[in-house]
Amino acid sequence: MQDSRLTDAPTDARLAAARELLRRRVREARDGQTARPDSVIPTGPAEPVASFGQEQLWLTDRILGDTAGYVVPELLRLRGPLDADRLRHALTTVVRRHEPLRTVFEDHDGAARPVVLPPDDVPLPVRDLRGTDPADRERLGLETAVEEARRPFDLASGPLLRALLVRLADDDHLFLLTVHHIATDGWSMTLLWKELAAAYRAPAPGAAPLPALPVAYRDWAHWQRQRFDRGELDGSLRYWEERLGGLTPLELPADRPRPAARSGRGRSVDFTLTPELSDRLRQLAREADATVFMVLTAGFQALLARWSGRSDIAVGTPVAGRDRMELEPLIGFFVNAVVLRTEIPATLTFQDLLKQVRQVTLDAHQHQEVPFGHLVERLRPERSLDRNPLVQVMIAAADDETGGLDLPGVTAERVPADFGGAQFDLNLFVTERPDTCAGSLVFDTDLFDQDTAERLVAHYLRLLESAAAAPGRPLGELDLLSDEERHRVLCEWNDTGHPVPGGTLVDLFER
Repeated sequence: MQDSRLTDAPTDARLAAARELLRRRVREARDGQTARPDSVIPTGPAEPVASFGQEQLWLTDRILGDTAGYVVPELLRLRGPLDADRLRHALTTVVRRHEPLRTVFEDHDGAARPVVLPPDDVPLPVRDLRGTDPADRERLGLETAVEEARRPFDLASGPLLRALLVRLADDDHLFLLTVHHIATDGWSMTLLWKELAAAYRAPAPGAAPLPALPVAYRDWAHWQRQRFDRGELDGSLRYWEERLGGLTPLELPADRPRPAARSGRGRSVDFTLTPELSDRLRQLAREADATVFMVLTAGFQALLARWSGRSDIAVGTPVAGRDRMELEPLIGFFVNAVVLRTEIPATLTFQDLLKQVRQVTLDAHQHQEVPFGHLVERLRPERSLDRNPLVQVMIAAADDETGGLDLPGVTAERVPADFGGAQFDLNLFVTERPDTCAGSLVFDTDLFDQDTAERLVAHYLRLLESAAAAPGRPLGELDLLSDEERHRVLCEWNDTGHPVPGGTLVDLFER
């Protein structure tokens, strides 16, 4: 049954509650649900088991080898009197507290068997660049961090969390945390920063005022498997079978053929919407009883339809996977993915597409507990090493926090860096800020060149502008080309003195 709190609550409160479509209550609830207050997860199993998500990542690692796409690196600039020893002790406190951060995975008859390592001190190597040329220091620091983030992980031996401190000056550091995705997710990284700050502020190592954890990750992994074995997810499995039956891979025009196997290499293109466009999109969301994320998703799917020339468009989107309160303080790999499939004929208006995306999103989140790997097994799409199953494109709401690393006398700021990983053909991250919306398109460099990704982003922004100005127009009539690009295609590339059969190149491109 659909939770009425999303559809019945005042619009502004509903949008605030679902803003990131990742976080529940304040930042998580994509579908308006709150964490369940009842503790239903039993505690105390003797041996850890891999969760379904961990099992899927372990199999991916076994098949493809370590890829940059499954690494979670976060880089902060720390300015102020930093105590490196205190930071190292704080990091040790957090890793001792959360088992997934000190778990490795053995191969047990072809299955992943997690082994929780005993608590130990976490190393924090320091690269001192104070003796280098000041003009090159920041560049060298960033290159050092990127090189470290790209260093492969060994899931069998670990560690699956690494830290590095790059000293640029006595009171200026780069702090890098690199964690394999099998041990963390976006929610977990926010928790990690906050607990690290609390442990740093503690009067003595190990004396951080952190509350006891209500359950352990292993408790949840056992409970997850028991629910699946008892058939509690069978109804949702049937929903997905009906919803995704007959889905074929999305093929976008690429700059080169697909390789035999994905390498996981990628780059990104960042962009920011103007405040005026952001305001118009918010208004469009309010009028449709939707969220801004839904508007941005509708625009992205409309763009994919135009680029691919097909109307059946499916994209994946992550869900936090923490629908019970006892899971909120845990660090680990909980995130799951759902598929948003829409039918987008060129005659459909953006308003109607947004209504469809809203309903598809709500329905998907009513059935979000089915592990994505089991969904793939049930649907049995054609499997290949050159692409992800079911969906090749993702869209996700990204966190706009600064990391939550609140250290006394030290300011923390995220450092944008292109660490070079891509899990999918395209992965669009969007962030809603108080005054605007921003995003980053991560693209697979095996398929796309930088200028192609930049052109795709430009077309996305142009389509959003056109949709916001005239949401009642058919999607096939919404502009993709900027005035400059239109002039280049129409006047420069088409300056042959002869008409193009069927119309101009612009006409052909925009059909």
